Amino acid sequence: MKPLLITLTAVLMAATLPSSARAETGFQKLGRCFTDLVACLTPPRRPPPAPPPAPDNIPPPQPLPPAPLPPPPPAPPPAYEAREFIVYFPFDSAVLDESGQIVLVAAANYAKSGNATRIVVVGHADTAGPDAYNIGLSERRAKATADTLVNLGISASTIAVDWKGESAPAVATGDGVSEPLNRRVTISPNF
Repeated sequence: MKPLLITLTAVLMAATLPSSARAETGFQKLGRCFTDLVACLTPPRRPPPAPPPAPDNIPPPQPLPPAPLPPPPPAPPPAYEAREFIVYFPFDSAVLDESGQIVLVAAANYAKSGNATRIVVVGHADTAGPDAYNIGLSERRAKATADTLVNLGISASTIAVDWKGESAPAVATGDGVSEPLNRRVTISPNF
């Protein structure tokens, strides 16, 4: 559309010029008119606006704080070592009481979490009563403890059961003494 408009305008201007001017200037005058016409139709170029001035009371930008340090590596898994748990029994009894059950739960959890390869259970008795009776009592205590460990999820194949009667007291006493610390079963997980 523009080229047509420009051409028509140039023809009209050339037609309105007096014949003496047309003959005098020729195509040069027509070209100048055309250039003037294009200049009139083209809007003038304006420079881009200048950015607004910065206010004087703005402080300079502060540096960014340093990046946080990466988290420390996770702690190594706990080292499981052979440890002894002790369950105490009432006088002349192989029945686990509530405190004994709590100790066995702790022993079973420790053995399972560390993947114990062997758990040694040893029954003991005090010196009250005859030797033969105390051997049998310490055996019943050791077997009751081992059975409870199996019920708590310990494989029976990892449990070694032994009993000592009154031959290995925790507290040395004379014969016939009822010592609570000697009425016990020791549970020793090995890894």
